[in-house]
Amino acid sequence: MSMLTTLTLVLAATAARCDRVAFDFAEGVRSADTIVSGEVVRVVTLPLDAQALAELERIGDGTWTHGGVKVAEIAVTRVFKGDPKLTKLVYFAERIGVCDESEGKAGDRGYFFLERGEWRETLRARLAGECRSELGVAEILDLGVGGAARVLEVVHDGKTLCDPGGLMQPPLGAKATKVGRDELFEPADIERAIVETVDKQRKPLLELALSWSEAGETPWRLKLNREGRVRIDGLAKAAGGAFECKLAFLRDLERVLPVGELPENGSSIAVKGTARCAFELTLHASGGPRTYTIQVDPAAPAATESARLERIWLALRRSFDFEPLPAEVVRTFDVRQKRVR
Repeated sequence: MSMLTTLTLVLAATAARCDRVAFDFAEGVRSADTIVSGEVVRVVTLPLDAQALAELERIGDGTWTHGGVKVAEIAVTRVFKGDPKLTKLVYFAERIGVCDESEGKAGDRGYFFLERGEWRETLRARLAGECRSELGVAEILDLGVGGAARVLEVVHDGKTLCDPGGLMQPPLGAKATKVGRDELFEPADIERAIVETVDKQRKPLLELALSWSEAGETPWRLKLNREGRVRIDGLAKAAGGAFECKLAFLRDLERVLPVGELPENGSSIAVKGTARCAFELTLHASGGPRTYTIQVDPAAPAATESARLERIWLALRRSFDFEPLPAEVVRTFDVRQKRVR
């Protein structure tokens, strides 16, 4: 074998390997749009037309060779997160890219953490008609966290236990049953952890109330929970305002809240901005809500106190995208416009 051939094989093997990193159970819950328990009742292969096959080969890193793609149908028994009326779901049930862990077979029972991965949106659209015709559902979802977010039921010594797989770490505090090299868990512990994590995500994380001279009696108000979901009232609501918050910011802020890294309750700060206005910012920490005042003024001096509060302000500016909101809001944050779909 020539040196060039050896080098080619080594490079090919390196390109095909994907070193996945374990992730927290709470991260699987947080990233999922829908979480259900249920059973895979069938797996079918949807045929591909030329355009769908070309898209599949593109996102599959050139490794795809099949003429169709497998999808699994779940008969839903309980909805933990998402539309409570769901009775069945369909998800991609085989690996497409090098780092994709997706799989599924008829008879799989357990808990499925599902999302809509952006990288498969075009393929999803190409297959919608075929999926509707074959399974009665137009939307094909993805198993979360690169296909690894599911917890399957297994029977050991006549008892039903749960296997989170090799990448999803078990919930904190869940008691493990050792079976060979594997650790299995009680279904009740898995369900309790899902419910508690979803409930926590739905609780408020921060609230912003923005007022300025032109606002009158209807200031702009925003409430953000730990899922990134937002409620907007005031002038922004009338303007049809849309909002998006980066999940990375949410994770960072949640890490800060419980460990006493917040400024003293009632602190205020003056910051420079392109519009003169005032924010009332409430952060919901583990020890209770803390409220701060942020005065935005083009003539404001450089802040000399409340450094931690100033960092929170800078994080807000970096992490929020607005469209369309009152001009004062947009100018204050001075961020790039981005449509939220």
